[in-house]
Amino acid sequence: MPKTDVTAKQWQKELAARTGSAVRERRKALDLTAAGLAERTAELGYPVSRVAIGKIETGHREGKMDLAELLVLAAALAIPPVMLIYPGVPHGPVEVLPGLECDSVDALEWFVGDSPKLAFRMTERFGVSQQEVVDAGEPLLLARELKGIESELARVRDLQQHLAHDAAAREADELDGGRFAQTLKSALDANEKLRVQTIRQLRALGQPVREEDQ
Repeated sequence: MPKTDVTAKQWQKELAARTGSAVRERRKALDLTAAGLAERTAELGYPVSRVAIGKIETGHREGKMDLAELLVLAAALAIPPVMLIYPGVPHGPVEVLPGLECDSVDALEWFVGDSPKLAFRMTERFGVSQQEVVDAGEPLLLARELKGIESELARVRDLQQHLAHDAAAREADELDGGRFAQTLKSALDANEKLRVQTIRQLRALGQPVREEDQ
């Protein structure tokens, strides 16, 4: 980074300071000492020393904090990593990029792929279309959809198991013409079809999907 780029350096320092402050606040909320937090990071496989934690929390590292430190500190503090970067949700103001301000929740959503509008604001100067931004985030959207579909399939199968093994429930459904069992079967078939379609879409985009998720 050019030494004359004062604005960029200031943004970097503010980002690190905000993250460090969030680390400190979360550590205190858990009643952890810096040494205790350092021990946790070591147990997680990537030790961050007590001294390093102190410098991170007080912003005494010239804006530098690497990704490995962020992830292991978040794990040790039992908090989503993005909440250390954008702690002021929902409406705390944040400079998400130099000169680009927004609410913290919008920055957080951009970080996890849920804010194509903000991503477009960042990239429209380069001639990137809004559709290109949406397309770039499609694997995330599809992966979330697949997870939701699989959760619904598990729920329906649990209900089918309950119906199969609960004599009273089975008898009540038989008296009703088996409509509940049929509803469950229809839901299972519909969600299984959606699951297969979503997996095909993900694979068409070059995304890895486990073999059992056919």
